[in-house]
Amino acid sequence: MPRPKAITPSVEKSISLPLDLCAKVDLLLLDPLEAKIPHGAWSRLLQSLLREWLQEHQDRGRNQGEL
Repeated sequence: MPRPKAITPSVEKSISLPLDLCAKVDLLLLDPLEAKIPHGAWSRLLQSLLREWLQEHQDRGRNQGEL
């Protein structure tokens, strides 16, 4: 059965990260049983961090009367 379409479409972004930072994150995302990083783990991490960052900025704007 095919996967249902996402409600919110995705876009691809290309970013550059320092090698040491990338290696540390890879180690934390690594699934030891499969000896690989699960598909979509990086995307889920970045989505979570970006949503949190946006919420902080929105809250800060409300507190300053900007939003």
